[in-house]
Amino acid sequence: MAESLEFRGFAMNLTPSQYQMIDPLQQCQPDRDLADGPARFQAISPADSFIVQAPAGSGKTALLTQRFLALLSQVEQPEQVVAMTFTKKAAAEMRNRILQALQFGLQSPPSAAASLFERNSWQLAQAALHNNQQRGWQLLDNPNRLRIRTLDSMNGYLVQQMPLLSRLGAQPQLASMQDRLYIQAARSALQDTETAEASTELLRLVNGKLRRAEALLVSMLKKRDQWMSSLLGYGADTLEESAMAREVLEAAVADLVAQEQQAAWKHISPIADRLSKMCAFSEFAEANVEEPLKSNLQQLIAFDQSGQSLCVDTDLAVWRALTDWLQTKQGTWLKTANKNKGFPPGKGDNKAQKDAFLAELEAIRTADFQDKAATAFAQLSQLPDATYSDADWHSLQQLIRLLNRSVGHLKVCFQQAGETDFIEVAQAAALALGEDSAPTDLAQQLDYQIRHLLIDEFQDTSVAQFRLIEKLVTAWTPGDGHTLFIVGDPMQSIYRFREAEVGNFLQAWEDGIAQVDLIPLQLSVNFRSSAGVVDWVNQTFQSVFPSDNQLELGAVCYSSAEASPSAIKSHSTNQAVFNHWQLEASQSEEVNDVLSVIQSRLADSDFLATESIGVLGRSRSHLMPIAFGLKQAGIAFKAVELEGLKDRQEIQDCQALTRALIHLGDRPAWIALLRSPLIGLSLADLNTLLTEDGRPKVGTAWQQLMAFPTDETDQNDQAWADFKPGLSEAGQMRLAETLPVLQQALQSRGSLEVSVWLRQIWLALDGPQTVLDDNALQNVEAYWQMLTGLAARSSSSSGGTSLSIAVLEETLEQLFAQPDASPDAKRVELMTMHKSKGLEFDTVILPSLGRKPRVNEPPLVSWLSFRGEQKEQLVIAPLVQKGKANGQKSPLVELIKRYDAQKQTYEDGRLLYVACTRAKRQLHCFGSVAVSDKVLAGDVALAATNNSLLSCLWPLVATSFEGLLQGYQPKEAEGGENDFVAKVSRLPPTRKGFHQMQPESFMSALLPKKEAAQAVTQLPAEPLSKSAMDVSQQTPSQTAEMAKLVGVWVHQVLEQWSKNNPIIPSVEALASQSERHALGLMQLGLRGQWLTEGMRRVMVSLQNSLQNELVLWALRSDHAEAAAELPLSSLELLPLGQVQQNHIVDRTFVDEEGTRWIVDYKTSYVELNDAKEVDAFIEGQVSIYRPQLQRYGQLFSVLENRPQKWVLYFSHLDRWVEVADQLSD
Repeated sequence: MAESLEFRGFAMNLTPSQYQMIDPLQQCQPDRDLADGPARFQAISPADSFIVQAPAGSGKTALLTQRFLALLSQVEQPEQVVAMTFTKKAAAEMRNRILQALQFGLQSPPSAAASLFERNSWQLAQAALHNNQQRGWQLLDNPNRLRIRTLDSMNGYLVQQMPLLSRLGAQPQLASMQDRLYIQAARSALQDTETAEASTELLRLVNGKLRRAEALLVSMLKKRDQWMSSLLGYGADTLEESAMAREVLEAAVADLVAQEQQAAWKHISPIADRLSKMCAFSEFAEANVEEPLKSNLQQLIAFDQSGQSLCVDTDLAVWRALTDWLQTKQGTWLKTANKNKGFPPGKGDNKAQKDAFLAELEAIRTADFQDKAATAFAQLSQLPDATYSDADWHSLQQLIRLLNRSVGHLKVCFQQAGETDFIEVAQAAALALGEDSAPTDLAQQLDYQIRHLLIDEFQDTSVAQFRLIEKLVTAWTPGDGHTLFIVGDPMQSIYRFREAEVGNFLQAWEDGIAQVDLIPLQLSVNFRSSAGVVDWVNQTFQSVFPSDNQLELGAVCYSSAEASPSAIKSHSTNQAVFNHWQLEASQSEEVNDVLSVIQSRLADSDFLATESIGVLGRSRSHLMPIAFGLKQAGIAFKAVELEGLKDRQEIQDCQALTRALIHLGDRPAWIALLRSPLIGLSLADLNTLLTEDGRPKVGTAWQQLMAFPTDETDQNDQAWADFKPGLSEAGQMRLAETLPVLQQALQSRGSLEVSVWLRQIWLALDGPQTVLDDNALQNVEAYWQMLTGLAARSSSSSGGTSLSIAVLEETLEQLFAQPDASPDAKRVELMTMHKSKGLEFDTVILPSLGRKPRVNEPPLVSWLSFRGEQKEQLVIAPLVQKGKANGQKSPLVELIKRYDAQKQTYEDGRLLYVACTRAKRQLHCFGSVAVSDKVLAGDVALAATNNSLLSCLWPLVATSFEGLLQGYQPKEAEGGENDFVAKVSRLPPTRKGFHQMQPESFMSALLPKKEAAQAVTQLPAEPLSKSAMDVSQQTPSQTAEMAKLVGVWVHQVLEQWSKNNPIIPSVEALASQSERHALGLMQLGLRGQWLTEGMRRVMVSLQNSLQNELVLWALRSDHAEAAAELPLSSLELLPLGQVQQNHIVDRTFVDEEGTRWIVDYKTSYVELNDAKEVDAFIEGQVSIYRPQLQRYGQLFSVLENRPQKWVLYFSHLDRWVEVADQLSD
């Protein structure tokens, strides 16, 4: 039955089935003032499918909202329109935008003065509301009928619809602490007898390091959606299957190598004839060289005599021989030739041959002035052979078997825990939909239920998510009423570490998805940034981005943007982009410059109270120094999830208390608790309590403590008699004060909720008095709140009150200092570039562009998917053993790494683009470049650090940096990057020290006022070398105890410096940190004159270390295989039999020459009168500690084959002594 309707002033007679015929664009108009106005208008059309590239600031969410409104006017049920995005925040924002638009549609029509966008949005909302009214949806009362989901929630929905077919059953809850289950699965797989051989092979490849083996398996399990469908098929069980798999993979390697040869030949072919001519010199050179060059030259002689010319199909052995002969190790053409290359000095034929050889080389260099052929030549020589060695194939097979078993164990772990992860749900969802050729009932049902699909941020989809979308639309055909709307920006694809694959967008742009043809639309207008910022971004990133799209490498070409008409109209001639380039700038210098910019912008008259400054760093470590500087300058700021708390001392103390009291047998936790300032025992006292004859005592630490007499317990006379002589008077006093608290607490265990119980114990142990400031108290409070949540979840899941230590530690990994919530803090925000995506700031500051990121651990199995001539192919390679005797790298692994590195380079450019396009009015870029002696001498060109974001800009900014070299004078070493930057909390600190937080009466009892002031005040500027103490009043035991504690603290500080170079202070800044060191010694147990003397010794040792270039070099964190306080274990044959001995290496690393350095710090304090006495003392110390260094060297020799150097560094004497082996002595 027809019904008369009035719509936009028109009378229409429509049946219900004709409602969808209403065209929502009837009253809408394209915005002709926008360059991309027609494209925006076309994208709203509900009848067609589109893929839209929406660059930064182009109003993508507004376009999605209009499209959604248009589709609501067409469907019978609102659930037929489904929008999917990646985060709950984005989904909530889209839902709010749509609801706000519908509310806007209830209002009167916008005036003529309103923008065309507002008028169009009102018209679209009217059309949607009309359909809503006629069909009785009541959307505004039931907004949950709007289907706006995350991709993960869509997977969950699919699994719920088909629990049996998905093989997941009733959907378990998502694991909040997934690492715990990954680790459990990895350990189970390594212990599985079915894969014992595979586990043995993995342990061989990691040199027996079980933790590393577990970590590698965990890493693979976390990204198993990338490799399961590809790799597991090659884990053959029989010899026949293994041979077939090997044949397939070797064919793929051959195809990949052929592609690489073709690509290299494009650059080499112009100079191929000249390279062929070089072979004519090989016979002369071969007679004058030794192996291995001799064999290579013989290869060239044979090639030359064959009469062939170099071509794309020339054997790789020939290319390798030529490269070894004609290029440097850096991959550049030789500039000279000597006897090592086959051209000895002399006259006559020697000189003629050499001159002719060099002339040909010069011609090659001249022809290859851009070094493209040199680079291709070097890469060609590094290509792998098209076959696996038997050893590599065996390793690969075993690792794939182990991975397969690990996946099985993970499924078991999920089932036992009643939990799962997103990957498992996604794989189950794919099963629920079936295959393209055999869709399930659910897939066919969804074909009817979902008529229109919108996907936001499509450039961030993973391979698995792309396949899910393909399955959702696989049955759609042109003209069947379905539409697919994809929007995103491949230039903003920056989440490779989350498995995002930008190639998905490029593929959909070119080929559509399944049978759905997508009309490509390009937006270009930037509504966010000023004209000055837009122009700079266009000029810059046109060069930063590659010139062409390359799907396999994730290369995305640049699409220019235009400033909005309003931005052009209000365009200011003021500078919008500022480059702050420096040479050899220290971290503190850059931080000061950043602070100056922030202070200047906040003080500018044109900087409004509502405006904001965004400081965007590539990593948290780049932002921490700035956070500290802002604190020092008193500038409020907001930083979300920037500072992790798990490494802060107050949190570690609380963790030790928690673990020790929950599990009385947790020996490491008890040792940490007893050493913490909550109790404060010395190492000597701990040794007395817990060991006997160098071995741990039988029983738990708590059982040993029960021998101590208190008011709560009777004295165990025998046990007390055993360790009382070795327990210091101070230790006895501390135990007398603290043990009753612990005993009473354990008696009340279970009477309170666990977090409340532990917090009360911490308070009873005077925990607040052990922290340094109010921020530390805030951190501790966050810890107790976290513990409350964990206890509640544990109680609800297990029905008990037990607290899992594994869950506790995993949760601590994600515990961060709370951000400042004050209004002033909103004006300055610190965050990583990745977190800034989707946000905008009036002023953007990009610090540390010249610094490189952390190097990732190589994976258990490397793989590369590529498109061969006829099909998609896969090459895979096993992990390479570290420290192999031959020292050679796997060419196949290196080739895969090169592809991955190229992908990362392209993404680095996109990350920089994302960061720059957050700016609305001003952009400030900071970067520094190192200047070596070779650069100053003109031997090598000035260059940005590899893999830094500055390297992306280098072709554009190189001349600016080279200009800075004019008149540049090298700076004297003052710590450079090592200026002190402490970890800071987020809330405004009071900056009160420990002694200032205590009542006067407490401090008087603890320390005399004069001594307290001496302990925390700054030391004199002059170096301290003599003690002010009256040595005659010192007993040997007291002096020895103080010396031990000084050594402990100096070792701790040097360890911290080596692990976090940015916190190393300059010599001048060291004195300002005296309070920190005094408090450290107080926590170790020093008081009174012992504290004063200990402080003097510590400051002398640290000052000497900062002034010693060799020490600073040794502390550098960028050394290969660098470690501090490295634990090693060995089995030693003692009179009692074989006993495990534990060793701690103070500092070790491998230098650029491949030498292993073993450094042992000695804080020995001696008063010596002349150099002879010093030399005699050092000689005696060397003879004492040489066996210890020799033992360390032997342990490393078991693990690796490389030369070693041993060092004793006497910090108080400032003597760096290299110790030779007795045999070499």
